[in-house]
Amino acid sequence: MYQGSNNANTIILLAPFVENSQVKIAFRLPNGILTEPHLMTPYEDMPAEYSQYNGWTYSIDATLTELYGTVDLQFRVVTTGQTIASFGCSFVVQKGVAPILPAEPTADIYEQILEALADL
Repeated sequence: MYQGSNNANTIILLAPFVENSQVKIAFRLPNGILTEPHLMTPYEDMPAEYSQYNGWTYSIDATLTELYGTVDLQFRVVTTGQTIASFGCSFVVQKGVAPILPAEPTADIYEQILEALADL
């Protein structure tokens, strides 16, 4: 996974929990910031060889890959309102190529914009 990836990678959790369990996932980003827990989606395309498990998915968006480094995950499985399991893992976001930003505007750019608006 590379820095800046957006909805290009999916986390799939296969586990022996009942199908109606809710699975929440939270992240600790490389800079130490903790995210709010996100609800994972039930996995619909379970391969036959894993039929003894149930699955849940979560699509990784750009907010999780903005910084390069190790991202820690925390899963929490909730059934009938009770947390029945909690476990974690991690993945590494590889350093990407920095975007090329436009040149910094001149100091008087806002004055030029206001003058152009006034002329209208």
